[in-house]
Amino acid sequence: MRIGILGCGNIASIISDYDLEVEVVALYDRNLQKAKDLSKKFNATACESFEEFIKKDFDTVLEIASFDAVRSYAPKILENKNMIILSSGALMDKEFRSYILNIAKKNSKYIRVPSGALFGVDNAKVLSFSKYKKVFIKSSKNPEEFGFLDEKKLVFKGKASECIKLYPKQTNVTVTISLATGVDADVEIWSDPDIEDNIHELFLEGDFGKTYIKIDNIPSPKNPKTSFLAALSIVALFKEMNKNFIIGT
Repeated sequence: MRIGILGCGNIASIISDYDLEVEVVALYDRNLQKAKDLSKKFNATACESFEEFIKKDFDTVLEIASFDAVRSYAPKILENKNMIILSSGALMDKEFRSYILNIAKKNSKYIRVPSGALFGVDNAKVLSFSKYKKVFIKSSKNPEEFGFLDEKKLVFKGKASECIKLYPKQTNVTVTISLATGVDADVEIWSDPDIEDNIHELFLEGDFGKTYIKIDNIPSPKNPKTSFLAALSIVALFKEMNKNFIIGT
């Protein structure tokens, strides 16, 4: 597989340390220097513009940039290339999601969404076949992300579709689990000064029974705002895409 990477920040830096079993052809970031810094590690071209980037000879774009980057570039990308989207929050907008899925279908392209900072996403997909389903995710984060420094505080309570509008950088996990299950998940976001890691607690209930998963995410050593697990989920996805023997859904 030949890929282009859209977004050359911390996650791109992390995955550059792994054998992705793909050929990275091109890099693009609005900060050209970031792309240049990574170009040697990937042995890829740092592109000065999106227009230059999209014309390069590769099959699939890995988006690890931002919510806004997906909104801005996905329609053009899917005219000619497949797309892997980490910033899943952009897909909670049903109208936008339908729009880009139609473009992908028309051009025989696919969209993939890594599991990101969650475990259990593969199994959670069984809920989409359940007559009865309930999805709740509670995320606890250090107050530095919200500006509340002295006390444990409930920052948000409501649906994932509303949460992502208020916190597009911090709550992609709520959208990923919503897309996987077909449920607009119930969400609580807590600011907690007693924790250093990001903690996600996932409660799923359906015809199959109930399950509870707690994920204590260690922050990336290069950027505490990024989950190391989110970066590793991309590495795992590429490994799976190149296999003819796959375990799990």
